[in-house]
Amino acid sequence: MDIQKKPNPKVTIKSIAQHCGVSVCTVSTVLQNRYVKRRIPMVTVERIRAAALELGYFPDIGARRLRSGDGDKMPLILAIVTSYETSLNLINYFLYALRDAVATDTRINSRYEISISIEMFPAGKLSTMKSLVNGNSFNAAIIANTMAEDDAFLRENRLPFPSVLVDRHIDGYFSVNASDELGRQAARTLIDAGRKKLGILYASSLTQATLKRVSTFIEEAKGDVEKIPANRLAEAAGYNAMKKFLAEGGKIDGLYTISDSLAMGAYRAIWEAGLSIPKDIAVVGVGDYEYSEQLTPPLTTVGVRYSKLAAEASALLLSLLSAGAKTPHSALVSDSKVVRESV
Repeated sequence: MDIQKKPNPKVTIKSIAQHCGVSVCTVSTVLQNRYVKRRIPMVTVERIRAAALELGYFPDIGARRLRSGDGDKMPLILAIVTSYETSLNLINYFLYALRDAVATDTRINSRYEISISIEMFPAGKLSTMKSLVNGNSFNAAIIANTMAEDDAFLRENRLPFPSVLVDRHIDGYFSVNASDELGRQAARTLIDAGRKKLGILYASSLTQATLKRVSTFIEEAKGDVEKIPANRLAEAAGYNAMKKFLAEGGKIDGLYTISDSLAMGAYRAIWEAGLSIPKDIAVVGVGDYEYSEQLTPPLTTVGVRYSKLAAEASALLLSLLSAGAKTPHSALVSDSKVVRESV
């Protein structure tokens, strides 16, 4: 049986079973990640996974959850999977990017009736989303803002549908990533501006990407760095953390925030403390949100614009659905530094 190079809407568990010469039950068990309990050999597991990827299989949840209004199209549910701690601004970037990518992809539109869902989980608890391993809730997903525990879960459980990870490298998965050197760029920007006493504002729960932003900043600063933890990546969390730091007598003349949302909160705390930006404290953020240029003063940022990262992840996901099997890989999205009046 020749392997098709393009996804076939009629590829089923039975098709994979016939291709691999195994039972339908065996294929179903592997795709739902229950093969250890059933003692299926890993060589068979990998053969079934490879066939599912190359044949273009994804779970047919349309019959379970939707009835398409167009009899010629299959329902297709695309998910944005992220933690509750993710800022709404960041979620919006991925929602709009996926919407726009779907709207302009005629290959996808001609075959499928598309729905987009947002699926959320407590940070570090991705394993509680049973739909990730059984494929019962959506057909494909962009997965962002996972913690170390979540990444370990993904390594141990191969997902039964096309997926793209954002800002993390995990073998066996497609991903789009920003540079690991953003913290170093931010430290150099502040040092070159003559700042001597540096601080970093970050979320206390760190992902693979944000951990790198913190560690490379501290390495490049080559001295004592004031660490200012916030309980989330949201604007209010940045405000509360920075306000507390300043109220307790903390003193810095250069601040790096690991996201622009934290910077927005820090701005307010700095102004309320009677300090000015950049005269008293220079500020550098990450991500170049749409509002970053509208702050007073406009915010200097390093790294990939989140809108660009979201667009790359969306395009990659749709290509997996429409262009046949590929070898999982990580794509590095080019970054930039936007210097504005906050430094």
